[in-house]
Amino acid sequence: MTAAPMETDQVTAPDEARVTSNPYMKKREDAPQDDAYNNKTSIKEEEHFSIELLGMYYSRLFPHSFLHNWLSYNSPSLFSRREFSFTKESNQGDEIYLRYQSFGTAAELKTAIIKQRPHKIDIGAVFNFPPKNHNAIDKSNFNTVQRELVFDIDLTDYDDVRHCGCQNALICHKCWVFMTMAIKVVSRGLRTDFGFRHIAWFYSGRRGVHCWVCDETARELSNEARNAIVSYFEVALNQNKSVDLGGGMLHPLLRKSYETLLPGFVESVLPMNGRVGC
Repeated sequence: MTAAPMETDQVTAPDEARVTSNPYMKKREDAPQDDAYNNKTSIKEEEHFSIELLGMYYSRLFPHSFLHNWLSYNSPSLFSRREFSFTKESNQGDEIYLRYQSFGTAAELKTAIIKQRPHKIDIGAVFNFPPKNHNAIDKSNFNTVQRELVFDIDLTDYDDVRHCGCQNALICHKCWVFMTMAIKVVSRGLRTDFGFRHIAWFYSGRRGVHCWVCDETARELSNEARNAIVSYFEVALNQNKSVDLGGGMLHPLLRKSYETLLPGFVESVLPMNGRVGC
């Protein structure tokens, strides 16, 4: 299982986040087996989907209890007011999006997931009423009260400096170094500069990572505060898509990030032929 925010190309703090099920897939017999295929991963996988294996995954492997324990934060009432949404496929092949799903217990969540067998599960915000009852509540009184602070970092943002042959959704162990560096920088900033403690990182299931900040103070942040935190991590690039570190005083974030990244840059990013890249 991997947790991920709603589709975005930049670091954001979205209202909802996605849990992408990673069900068993049936590999095609004609899939290429050369080194390039074995060393790189793409969302255009040489596999086809199996609804039967998805059902087996949800029945035997999906961590229903873990998801419940995490998202309840020791409060059954909080979990019962959490919105989930399911995306599934009809018998005709059409996509069906089911919003405002909510559950009182882990058992209810498990029963619904096994029955619906969704291709995608979205984790939404916590409301002041159970979302399943939203039709019985005046819209003006149905409000969000909590949501995690979520960052989305994609490898496609590093395409200009990925020289390993990967572009777009292709990933290899060489260019994944950029993700590990991003995790170090953001983790340090969130923990040291903002004092957050409960931070979880997940593989997005596609081309990057997602950071969930789960502290109660983070879950209760206003939109303005969320945007301010995101802006803190933004770096203004010049026309060459770089930052001049040569003179003047650096912002503490840039100085600390430079110190964090330098060892990994020397060890992993600078290739043996001296060209910057992976």
